[in-house]
Amino acid sequence: MKILYDKALSGDYDMVCCASYDVRGGSMKKTRELQSTDKAYVLQHGSMVFWNKLVKKKLFDQAGPVPEHIVFEDIAYVSTLISYAERIGYVDLPLYYYIIRDDSGVNDLRSDRLLHCLEAYKIAIEHCKSDMRQELVASIAHRVCYDLRAARWTFADKYIEYIKENEELFDIPQVKKDTR
Repeated sequence: MKILYDKALSGDYDMVCCASYDVRGGSMKKTRELQSTDKAYVLQHGSMVFWNKLVKKKLFDQAGPVPEHIVFEDIAYVSTLISYAERIGYVDLPLYYYIIRDDSGVNDLRSDRLLHCLEAYKIAIEHCKSDMRQELVASIAHRVCYDLRAARWTFADKYIEYIKENEELFDIPQVKKDTR
């Protein structure tokens, strides 16, 4: 936290992100690296988790309260925080070890709990700063496509229903030009 805090102070950043390690079994892989701290890039390619970020309180004030009683609240809220950030900093050090358990709810690809991310996407879009809405929607479109490719095909009908119900959201240039 001190490294993130010092980085935040040194550049007057609203948010500072860091790389992390994904740890599964006996292997460890550096992840959540950022090639740019441009807000649109971070929205589309960054990690929508709380645990690799330090965030100025003013962003929480601007974004409103963290959604309660939903699964994937980080997806719903972190993107909103990013949309309000003026300056984002990055530390290219893996400062967090994310332990991946195959039996966790997030990694159980057969659990209908995964469908809660669709509600999280809706909340994110509703609360996102308006000038970043298209970037967020493009990010969500990519995530929906990823979910369909990442063995979550068990719920393909629900994802396709989501796309059909929100067709106007996906009718933007960033999504149309993406071949996925």
